[in-house]
Amino acid sequence: ESKRTSLKSLNEKFLAFSGFVKSKNNSYPNSKLFDEIRLLQELRNNFAHFTIAIPRDENNAVLGLTNQRDEIGIVWFTDEDISSINSRILKATDELSNIFKDFTETLLAAN
Repeated sequence: ESKRTSLKSLNEKFLAFSGFVKSKNNSYPNSKLFDEIRLLQELRNNFAHFTIAIPRDENNAVLGLTNQRDEIGIVWFTDEDISSINSRILKATDELSNIFKDFTETLLAAN
């Protein structure tokens, strides 16, 4: 979370440097990207800390994660779910890369 917050802060400072003025009538560009990164972080934490369950005829599931912390249960993932998560990660990575490419180019042009 601290890395996401740091990146978000850098992005907001860059936008301010570029002339963006935040008001109650507008939101920061890329705010949806940082929300998506937060959701992907939650998924990552689930995959890192929940126990893996092997499916047995569970509606095309290829992987399950057992949640024993908040509520007991298994979250099942299909091939499509895993592909979707991978696509979301790649898209967020590309968007983040483009933001900081623009950031770097702008700073270099200012010097």
